[in-house]
Amino acid sequence: MKKHLLLPFLILWGFNSYTQPKRVTADTKIESVTVFLKGAEVKRIGTVAVPLGKSELVLQGISTDIESPSVQVKLEGDLTILSVGVRKNFLQEEKIREEVKQLQDQIDGIEDKQSRQRKMLEVLKQEEAMLVRNQELKSGTVAVKPADLKAALDFQRERLEELYNKQLEIEKSQVKLEKDKQSLRNQANEMNSIRNLAVNEIYAVVECRRAGLVPLSTTYLVNKAGWHPSYSIAVKDISAPLEIQFVANVYQSSGEVWKDIKLALSSGNPSQNNEKPQLEPWYLRYWTPPQRVLSGRPISDQLAGRVAGLQIQNNELNEVVVVGYGQENKKAMTAKPLEITTAYQPTTTKYEIKEIYTIPNDGKVATIDVKKSSLPAVYEYYAAPKLEEAAYLTARITNWQELELMAGEANLFFEGTFLGKSFIDPALAEDTLFLSLGRDANVIVKRTLVKDFSSKRFMGGNKSESKQFELSVRNNKKQPITILLEDQFPISTMKEIEVERDGHDGGRLNSETGLVSWNLAVVPGAEQKKTIRFTVKYPKEKRLKLD
Repeated sequence: MKKHLLLPFLILWGFNSYTQPKRVTADTKIESVTVFLKGAEVKRIGTVAVPLGKSELVLQGISTDIESPSVQVKLEGDLTILSVGVRKNFLQEEKIREEVKQLQDQIDGIEDKQSRQRKMLEVLKQEEAMLVRNQELKSGTVAVKPADLKAALDFQRERLEELYNKQLEIEKSQVKLEKDKQSLRNQANEMNSIRNLAVNEIYAVVECRRAGLVPLSTTYLVNKAGWHPSYSIAVKDISAPLEIQFVANVYQSSGEVWKDIKLALSSGNPSQNNEKPQLEPWYLRYWTPPQRVLSGRPISDQLAGRVAGLQIQNNELNEVVVVGYGQENKKAMTAKPLEITTAYQPTTTKYEIKEIYTIPNDGKVATIDVKKSSLPAVYEYYAAPKLEEAAYLTARITNWQELELMAGEANLFFEGTFLGKSFIDPALAEDTLFLSLGRDANVIVKRTLVKDFSSKRFMGGNKSESKQFELSVRNNKKQPITILLEDQFPISTMKEIEVERDGHDGGRLNSETGLVSWNLAVVPGAEQKKTIRFTVKYPKEKRLKLD
């Protein structure tokens, strides 16, 4: 009876073992990476010998930073992909752990040897000290024969020379052992990093109708990577075009080394919510806003001073169908030609980099030149000497949209000198982009109180103050300049304060704001002056700052 029960079990066991997918390891390498503002898409390629029937293809050494839903596998051949997934390779982790343990054992062995050598070095130094002390032979009442003295000195010299050689050998050995120990530590640290970050594996269960060597590719997203733009803006002189160098600052610590890869940069951000917003019914209710102040300034003022960055979504994708358990049809980026190109996609901009790059897994920023543009600009100086006696060079650029600029920090260079940093934010620009290029020491701006036309008088209970300021602009450059010069009249906020605008020397006056502006053209070596004069009447017991 037992034999009859055992037979079906053996048949079932044999059937299950026969239908168990064969595990096949596929060797792959990273071919290209598309880096987003946050995150990156990694593409691996390789070939795999797929057997007939059902098998499980495994890609090892994959980052644990991977976004599992983003994994896509593409195979060419007469087969069907049944499922795709990601899992941790515990056997690989255990193997790496064992390798790390072996490295640590070697480090411990070196440290033991170093300790023994240090002890031996102490013994040799003690013997050296004893020989040195014995060099003074005390004759006392005993006469030392010359032959005995010579023999003693020869012995000491030979022994000391032998001790010095042994000490030197030990010291050299200590240096070499320390280098070997450091190398082993670096290797152990690297293995630990791999164990923590790159012991995942991608698997694909396939049904193959014709065995053969099959090309394979896979793409997936990792989070610990990204890039941000910055610029280098150089102006040779105010008669030359403006040069803009667009630079990408790329970083990654995904657990994988991107070695000799094709690199592309995208202005997209896959981590953003790509779902369109939905308006809900708007129900009115009474509400009292909270009174809060941050850093001594009202919240509304702080928000008004913030700079808005560009937020661009990434939706440019091409179809690749993957059949899997519970998976929807997915999409994958297609590779671009190996040259510097700019791809304008519906919601993003993608920059293909010509050179082959290696980006280490260290989180450090790698600077990559994306493109350099030269474009005409209208240069104009600006000065408000009431605030600061300095002239700032500005550049007015039209057709700037063709540059596809993104918000980022800019290093400013004028006439070969580094001026400092600025910030470019195309989101705030309209038809014309204005860039502030910093101060120019060769344009001298002054604001001086003219005492002969300034006075203070008392009339009954009031006080009357008259002020006249002289504004001067001197051009010490070799080229003519245009400059926008600005000053202002004070504005009364109380009835008892009266302001009379006595003169503004032909400047344009905004009667509401009190702002006065002059557009001046100043030839090389010349100086132009403008004046502004006003009188303020107010109660004599009060004080006003009228500078």
